[in-house]
Amino acid sequence: SSFKKGKASSAAKSPDTDGFTPDPRKAAKFFKHAAATADSRQYDYAIDCYINGLRFEPDNLARHEELREVAKRRKVNGGKSATLKEKLKKPGRNLMEKMLHSEMIWSKDPLNLATTLRLLEFAVETNQKYPEISLEEFAYWVGEFALEQCQNTKKSDKAQILKICDLYTKIGAFDKAIEACRLALALDPQNDDITGYIFIVNAA
Repeated sequence: SSFKKGKASSAAKSPDTDGFTPDPRKAAKFFKHAAATADSRQYDYAIDCYINGLRFEPDNLARHEELREVAKRRKVNGGKSATLKEKLKKPGRNLMEKMLHSEMIWSKDPLNLATTLRLLEFAVETNQKYPEISLEEFAYWVGEFALEQCQNTKKSDKAQILKICDLYTKIGAFDKAIEACRLALALDPQNDDITGYIFIVNAA
């Protein structure tokens, strides 16, 4: 689904670019290589190529979607989750690098709710930090997978669902924030705080 921003604006962004510089031309070269390697079933290498491209054009949702398709094909073909070494590898101190490292981990374990939530959190934080790009649409999209995974798990965690609600609120996506709250309310029908939040947002 496409991102439809709510009536309230997202948090003000810091002017600190943290060393990040967009470069769509460089990104395009990596994306072209990523598509070719994915076609030849070199899924791990394709994931790396997509991540490298997204370093220069992180707000290109179409490329995130292509990466997700590669992740699904890799999973169907028996691809394993990221190794411990990959998970523990320290990305640069740059917040963008941390988000993309999280997306690489997610791409190798695409149905893992904790991994999805981590990426959603980084997407929202990164969106707040970098004034020259907009990652709201990307965060909205990742959040949809998180909600779907919450609905599909036998033991939903109310805290995780409320976290999704909070993150959606931060990007002004109140439609999805309410959807998450209603999911949490189904687990805890007597929770007045959740009921109150839904009422306030609907009345806004």
